[in-house]
Amino acid sequence: MVKCEKAWVKILGKSAVITTERGAKAVVPLAKLCEYAKRLDLCIENYDCSGFVSQTKGLGE
Repeated sequence: MVKCEKAWVKILGKSAVITTERGAKAVVPLAKLCEYAKRLDLCIENYDCSGFVSQTKGLGE
């Protein structure tokens, strides 16, 4: 079983600053936060992505 990496988010207007437990940081658009968290296998501790539904389609769809 793959364990996700813990991360925390600070919201700054329409952007989100993600900080992981390993110290990595990224600035992403708030509208894409949950999509990026899922793609990067992050467990965001202080933001709820439980209702997130991906809007991207896979190849061949």
